[in-house]
Amino acid sequence: MPRPPDKATDDRPRPFDFAAVADLLVCPVARTPLVCPDPGSLVSCDPETRLRYAVEDGIPVLLPDSGRTLNRDEWERVMRAQGRDPSTGQPLPPESASP
Repeated sequence: MPRPPDKATDDRPRPFDFAAVADLLVCPVARTPLVCPDPGSLVSCDPETRLRYAVEDGIPVLLPDSGRTLNRDEWERVMRAQGRDPSTGQPLPPESASP
């Protein structure tokens, strides 16, 4: 039977489990919550900064200078898709989250 790969030498990308760490991660610039619109990025819920951070090999790159500013329309689209108010980034009440 083949032996499982050694974690130290396994080069496969690691999946990022946002749900497991969502309460621990914040935007390093605005200190606001982050949402995970796709497996490769995190987005700050701050409407002023609107920063997107990369997730590389399952590791969020949350360095202050590594964020890319989203335009207002793109940020609002992400907030809506994540059940958040598109003008404030705050969570919407459950009954308002669905279209």
